[in-house]
This record gives sequence, structure tokens and C-alpha cells, in this order.
Amino acid sequence: MRPIRFLQRAAAVALLPFASAMSFAQAPTCSPEATSLMRAHAAQGDAAAQINLAWANLLGKCVAKNDAEAVEWFRKAAEQGNHIAEGLLGGLYAEGRGVQRDEAQAVIWLKKSAEAGDPYAQFALAKMYGTGRGVAKDESEAMTWLRKSAAQGNPQATKVLAGFESRAKSGSAQP
Repeated sequence: MRPIRFLQRAAAVALLPFASAMSFAQAPTCSPEATSLMRAHAAQGDAAAQINLAWANLLGKCVAKNDAEAVEWFRKAAEQGNHIAEGLLGGLYAEGRGVQRDEAQAVIWLKKSAEAGDPYAQFALAKMYGTGRGVAKDESEAMTWLRKSAAQGNPQATKVLAGFESRAKSGSAQP
């Protein structure tokens, strides 16, 4: 899965304890008051506001599109241990969007999110291990993360895992 697709899927299933992580960024109209309030909450350390503001910057909704600022807001939320932000930040590092591409940093952030149970970060991390991007290639570790992701219902992980298992039965499986 391309990192940006990881970002889109992660946003679609953010499972934050409030409205969707992209609710502010997807608002049909953006008032200066709402934007100002979101910035104030984000600046005070509210991880949900930071994620919303990051998405707004990434998508260019309610604020000017600014990938670098999106990275900074995701980083602030990730540094508070928000696993959604950790995974999204890892995806941006892997893609080099708003930040210089750094696959080793991508692995660090994706692993934090994956260890917290995010199935899309687990899948992205499996791909990093499986291809040796940002980390030494380790097919066993790749399969471990792929299985964890599939066990949580990630349809892409389930499909890839089924393909491996089918090839294993026929004697031609390679992760």
C-alpha cells in the first residue's frame, strides 16, 4: 500500500473518541472563528485539535495547503503518544511528503503505532520489513505484522495473507 493510501485509510478509521480526525478539515465551510479556535486548542497541546489541523494543512481545507506544517502538527500529537498521529507521521516520512523522505524514521513512527494496535500501521510496517525499506529485510517480522493486521480485519492484510497461505499450500510461497 502506498503511504498516502495508508494515510487516507487511517483517517477513514481514525476511531478517535470524538468526531472523525478529518471533521474540521472536511467542513463544507470554514469560518475564521472555527479555524482560530482549532489553532488555539492545537497550540495548547490538544492532540485531537493537532490532528485536525494537520489534516486541514495536508488537504488544504480551511487553511492553505502546507504539507510541512501538517508534519509538524502530526508530530506534536505523535509525541504525546497518539498512535493515529504516529502512524500518519510514519506514512509521511515514508512518502517524503512535507518532510525529507526518511524510511528509517518512517519505521520508527510506524512501529510505535503498530505496537499500539493500529492495523494500518501494522500493514505498512509489514511492507517495510518485507521489502527492507528503512529496516533490514526480515520476512519473519513482516509476516508477524501482516498477521496482526489481518487479525484486526484490515482487508488488504487479509488479502495478502491469504495469497501467501495459498502459495504456501502449493509450495511457492514467499513473503
